[in-house]
Amino acid sequence: MKKTIICMAMLAASATAAMADDNGHAGATDGYQLVWSDEFNGNALDETLWNIEVNGNGGGNQELQYYRRENISIENAPVDNARCLVLTARKEDYQGKKFTSGRLNGQGKVYFKHGKVESRILMPKTANGLWPAFWMMGNDITKNSWPRCGEIDIVEMGNGAGISRGTQDRYFNGACHWGFYNEKGQYPNYANAVTYDYSIQDGQFHLFTCIWDENSIRMYVDLDKYPDAKPYYEIGIKGSDIDSEWSTGLYFHKNFYILYDLAVGGTFTGITGNNNADRITALADGEKKMYIDWVRVYQKDDLNINYPNHPGTASDENDYKWETTPEEDPNIPAAPNPTKAETEVYSLFSDVYTDNHNFDYAEWWGGQAEKSDYATGGNNMWRIKKFVFIGSEHDQADFSSYEGLHMDIYPVTKELQMGVFPINKNAAGTDNETERGKNITLVAGQWNQVNIPISDFTSQGLSMQRTYQLKLTNLVNGGANEFFIDNIYYYRGGAPVSGISHLSEVRGREGVGVRDMYNLAGQRVSDGYKGIVIRNGKKMIIR
Repeated sequence: MKKTIICMAMLAASATAAMADDNGHAGATDGYQLVWSDEFNGNALDETLWNIEVNGNGGGNQELQYYRRENISIENAPVDNARCLVLTARKEDYQGKKFTSGRLNGQGKVYFKHGKVESRILMPKTANGLWPAFWMMGNDITKNSWPRCGEIDIVEMGNGAGISRGTQDRYFNGACHWGFYNEKGQYPNYANAVTYDYSIQDGQFHLFTCIWDENSIRMYVDLDKYPDAKPYYEIGIKGSDIDSEWSTGLYFHKNFYILYDLAVGGTFTGITGNNNADRITALADGEKKMYIDWVRVYQKDDLNINYPNHPGTASDENDYKWETTPEEDPNIPAAPNPTKAETEVYSLFSDVYTDNHNFDYAEWWGGQAEKSDYATGGNNMWRIKKFVFIGSEHDQADFSSYEGLHMDIYPVTKELQMGVFPINKNAAGTDNETERGKNITLVAGQWNQVNIPISDFTSQGLSMQRTYQLKLTNLVNGGANEFFIDNIYYYRGGAPVSGISHLSEVRGREGVGVRDMYNLAGQRVSDGYKGIVIRNGKKMIIR
């Protein structure tokens, strides 16, 4: 969904009149090679590549059109005899709307991570009220609702600022949206608008380019004619530049898909509501068409794209798959063995509950920690290093009637202070509720068996009825801590006993007090311990 631009900056742009040969594949430069394209040369749209949208929901922007199949076609353009994908906007009453138009997307069919994305487009005259767009959306939108999925708007025209200045044919923008709504209803986004010194709605085709790599997203117009043109939009997305949960590096290094639409009215144009339909002057003299000659994706290699009949490696299947040869270290003991019956738990990660739910690791949180597979004694777990925060995703579930959340955590060398945050969707099933969590302190050099009552979260106002994510944050140490984690699950009934076969309570020495604790080797340990677990001949202190 295109969203209203919140911040826009004016920039006067001028293209250098240095011509370049248009060899038909202008993007195959600087190490980029063509890996996928749709040339739209047939008689009908290839629906193995595209989804045609049919709805009148306004795109979340109070748009005035109803999107119909009938408004999408393949036909010749009025110039160059080019065979094109065509989106047609019409003034006509349909399903309570005053206008109809077309929109399509490649979600789940063609999606990729990084590359040079180009499209040759003949824009309609937008004055006043048309809103054509060529853009991309995160392919994980079904799991991560907008704006968490991320959005890259390569070009949009028809903004209200261009209407007021009389510069709609030269005024356009690029934008990115990401992150999540905070308690104030805010989310991060950045848009930049430019006024070019020549028309982009001159009845000719123009080339729009997005170069998206590990470091940045940059957008250009007419690189085929002006190869030295500067980007009209640029934003940094380095994965190492992460200082908050809103950092761009968390949201733009995953798979995206392409969209085209020709919206009518909406907040972007400043014209909303059927009572303002007469302000849509662009359609007063008949229908208007947006012609797309072709769209092409170039990459330095072809390993990060999926499309029909191409194996690719850009799958959005997030169910966790264990490494065939995980790390091992005999000095790290196996985590306590869960004893809860499978029917009493909702497992997020444990190789004990093999018929339960799988654990999904959220790719867009991957930059906050180094996570690797690990095993000891045939027991699988995860090793987390450089820990700032990590996140997980699972099927939405109602945990309001559960007893608690269990985790087994082994900090290696330092005490670990951790925040634990279940994340819910709101009552409408979209966006996040305000996050509420529990802070815990974990002792180094041993397994800490964590059981947090659900009431610790619900008492803070979190419903737990639509829980779909779990976040763990490092409260101190600047992300330097290392730990192992295993057996993450929500449970019913009493707190788990975690496979204890014998419990020997340790008493303080006479005259010292019960808070002065010793292990079986005679070593003094910290306050707050309950005793010793003896399991399979191994001794383990528990709190």
